[in-house]
Amino acid sequence: MKSKYHFKFEDLKVYQKAMEFGEAVHQQTKCFPKEKQFGLTSQFRRASDSIALNITEGSAGTDKPFNNYLEMLIIAYKNMCLAVQKLFKETTLVKRLMKQIENT
Repeated sequence: MKSKYHFKFEDLKVYQKAMEFGEAVHQQTKCFPKEKQFGLTSQFRRASDSIALNITEGSAGTDKPFNNYLEMLIIAYKNMCLAVQKLFKETTLVKRLMKQIENT
């Protein structure tokens, strides 16, 4: 359902890209294992959602506060990168352990 209201941040390309990114993250995390649902899955989703939310909140102010919100955006992105690294390390560890088990 489309809203009858239109906000200026909705015209920002960065906001539109953040929304697309958030949707992509939500779709991809549906494939995560169930045991990651309340850990990494939640962390990925919160971090991706916070990108668009920070743009929304920051766009209401002047340039200086908006820049602060964009800095928070970068922090959210870094958190996502850390979550990816953790997932990769865990996946790599599990693969190594499985290989060891197969070789014994």
